[in-house]
Amino acid sequence: MSLSVVIATYNRAALVPCSIRSVLNALDGASGHEVVVIDDASTDETVEQLRKRFAGEIASGWVRIIRNAINRGVTGSKNEGYLAAKNDWVMFLDSDDTFLPGVGDDVVSVLNANSDKPLAFFRCIDQEGKFVGTRFEKDVVLDLDTYLEHTSYGEALTAVNKRIVQQVPYVEFLRGHEGLGCCRIIARHGPAVLSSIVARRYDCRGVDRLSVSAGLFRRMPLLARGHLMLVREFGRRMRWRKALGYVLKAAAYSLIGGFYRLVMSDGQ
Repeated sequence: MSLSVVIATYNRAALVPCSIRSVLNALDGASGHEVVVIDDASTDETVEQLRKRFAGEIASGWVRIIRNAINRGVTGSKNEGYLAAKNDWVMFLDSDDTFLPGVGDDVVSVLNANSDKPLAFFRCIDQEGKFVGTRFEKDVVLDLDTYLEHTSYGEALTAVNKRIVQQVPYVEFLRGHEGLGCCRIIARHGPAVLSSIVARRYDCRGVDRLSVSAGLFRRMPLLARGHLMLVREFGRRMRWRKALGYVLKAAAYSLIGGFYRLVMSDGQ
């Protein structure tokens, strides 16, 4: 089965080339694979620089660049990449993260062996080389109950089987909260597989990440909404403490996010 790697990016002209190059190196020129870059209306000449740097790969079809007319956020951009992807499996790599060297064949083998699964997750290390999450020596099957309780047992690299999942995987207006989309896919199409293969270097240092600083405060109302949507749709399948935790987080996010907006509006 062939693989499309979607990289959504915004104003990361200095970082995204490393992500693209890591995929090209990992897949080592194998026929049929592709990298689809979705530029989310960047203002730093990301597209122009990528077209120059990867002119040969673009000409050969290895790399495709699609530019959003307006900023749609990470989930909207991932959905756009999913629709544009030509191949059977679509994997989502953050634009400041990289594939690990030599991992391409192992990743493709796992996808081939799990062609009946709607989702596959691969493990990560952080920027210091430390394993992220709970480690397993063998692949783990994640049914809905397991995923609701543990998600992917830590940060993971996600691949979606386009032969099975024909609708876009994520809720665009949430601008994140991909876990809700994964829950819906597992509920509709059956269990996912969590591979034991470590495939991604996950760099969480960037000040522009959605999970840090002002980006997190701005997202809090949407995080609250995503948590409540998750409980509304799947709360009956959760343990009561898990469901209550999501509700309490939603309340906290709403309160803090509202206070942040108030402070920022007063400051302006």
